[in-house]
Amino acid sequence: MNLDNQDNYNEDINISNHSPVEEESRRGSSTVEESIVQESPREQENVLNSNLSVHMDTQIYNIMNMIIQQRTAQLEDDMLNAALLESRELYEQTDINTVNEDMKVNEDCVRYSKINIPQKRKQTCSICLSNFKCSDNLYKISCNHLFHKDCLDEWVKHKQECPVCRCTITCTELKN
Repeated sequence: MNLDNQDNYNEDINISNHSPVEEESRRGSSTVEESIVQESPREQENVLNSNLSVHMDTQIYNIMNMIIQQRTAQLEDDMLNAALLESRELYEQTDINTVNEDMKVNEDCVRYSKINIPQKRKQTCSICLSNFKCSDNLYKISCNHLFHKDCLDEWVKHKQECPVCRCTITCTELKN
């Protein structure tokens, strides 16, 4: 094979000593890399500034979102604190916490040992959360819940409802 044929052969099978960019320029077509290389320094600076501007815009956007989220969280905290304060002030102004020392349960007190209930050893007072003992005096109220006498006597001074199911507990007010 002579040298002229060798060059044609190399071009046909795409064997070259040139880089891909140089090879493309020899063939007459342009690539992105070549267009960047061919740009003037001023045009290259404009492209870099444009890329930097997009990056800076993204960073500014992210920072602004972070600030907005922080302010939103702070506003939510402030609103919650204001609502809690208002609720507390209203609570303190109302007579919800009135204690009527003269209230008494209208049920008969019974010893725990005399009550016939299943799983007796697992029963607890829902007010003090203590297990019942055989010697304890209890109230068995109309909803069939059991409470220590002393616990329920104190409870009805504040509320005349069952601590478990909120059914009404029949009470009488002692007159002085």
